[in-house]
Amino acid sequence: MTAFDKILFLLRNELWQEPLSASLTLDDFDEVIGLSKEQCVSGLVANAIIRNHLPIGDDLTMRVCAIQDMHQKKNQAMNAEVVLFSTFLCKRKLSHHIMKGQTLSVLYPHPLMRSYGDIDFYCPPASYQQVQQTIEEHSQ
Repeated sequence: MTAFDKILFLLRNELWQEPLSASLTLDDFDEVIGLSKEQCVSGLVANAIIRNHLPIGDDLTMRVCAIQDMHQKKNQAMNAEVVLFSTFLCKRKLSHHIMKGQTLSVLYPHPLMRSYGDIDFYCPPASYQQVQQTIEEHSQ
């Protein structure tokens, strides 16, 4: 079974609570974690590893807990930024909709383990220039 297959088993377990039908050996660990980071699912994989008490030893368990902690902190910071950004636009009566990314995290069993990223938003074409100018002025 490949590292990618093991990641898929861990993701199915984390997202849909499917029984974990693969084990994770110490030899697999670095490849699984590295690949999960490349695929932007390291928080979900880390959570599945810890929640299922996979026997990877204390040192690797601490590394996985650090991944969980980083995802939690980064997502909390991103969530706060979404609120600030939306509030900033609302106070200026600029119509917008936050979409994708952080807004979809509520669909995950453990929203703070979702990979964090940028803030995607939509504004009506008629107000695009005003929104862009307001953001640029505030950024300076």
